[in-house]
Amino acid sequence: MHCSVIYCRKGLSTTAIILIGLVCAFFSLVSFFAVKHIFDTWSPTLSNSQQLFKDKKYDQALALAQKLRRSGKTDSELLTLVGKTWMAKAWKRQEKENWRNYGNDVDDWLQCPEAQNAQEALEKALELNPDNVEAHYYAGRLYLEKGWFYKAESQYLETLRLQKDYVPAYIDLAALYVKTNNYDHAESELKKAYAHEPENPSVSKNLYVLYQHYKEMPESAMVWANRYLNRNPGGDLDKYFIRENLEQMLERYPEVTLPDSRNWKQERRFKPTERFGGK
Repeated sequence: MHCSVIYCRKGLSTTAIILIGLVCAFFSLVSFFAVKHIFDTWSPTLSNSQQLFKDKKYDQALALAQKLRRSGKTDSELLTLVGKTWMAKAWKRQEKENWRNYGNDVDDWLQCPEAQNAQEALEKALELNPDNVEAHYYAGRLYLEKGWFYKAESQYLETLRLQKDYVPAYIDLAALYVKTNNYDHAESELKKAYAHEPENPSVSKNLYVLYQHYKEMPESAMVWANRYLNRNPGGDLDKYFIRENLEQMLERYPEVTLPDSRNWKQERRFKPTERFGGK
């Protein structure tokens, strides 16, 4: 007497076999791309380290950079990345400590191991390649934070000698001149920056600050505040303060005519379906 069985002796159908194969192939492909993504992201390459720096993953960026250095790659570009990453970590340390130790030493305002590491890497980068524009710029930023104004100015000027349209160097050089009460020089550098990038909101914002808080020229401050707001500064939280301040000045000086339109004053109009809860 034969016992009954609960499966078909003919086995799986052709359709079922194809479906199972497709499912297996799909998951194999997903696994492959997942592994490839992890490998591509974390393999020790300069581009991966730079991307991690842009993503503000500073520890990971340094880890990959150190792997590159151990493998024998030690060029100016890599050392510049290492230097500016250590600078970012130095600023994070200061923020965590509420900047309470900043400026305690009049000879070196920014004293911490991260800043020292940044200095060593950037100076080595410039030793390997004296024409490294980015290394000169970040060395200038570091020296500015340390209060070494003469050295910072020298680095910014060298940056601009090598690349005349390097706008961040103009902005930082203007900040240096403000710190040393040289407001006319600051104005000159910001005007040069504006000539290169008239649509850059940071340039207009710094000109507004210069005229409003240092040169005490309210009409000029209004012009540049208006231009800054027209540039759509996006996530810059200062735009709310500047907008409020400009509106107050427009009320205080009704006789002032701004040379540019006030695009930021236009009310945003929504269709009913675009409103929250709209029908």
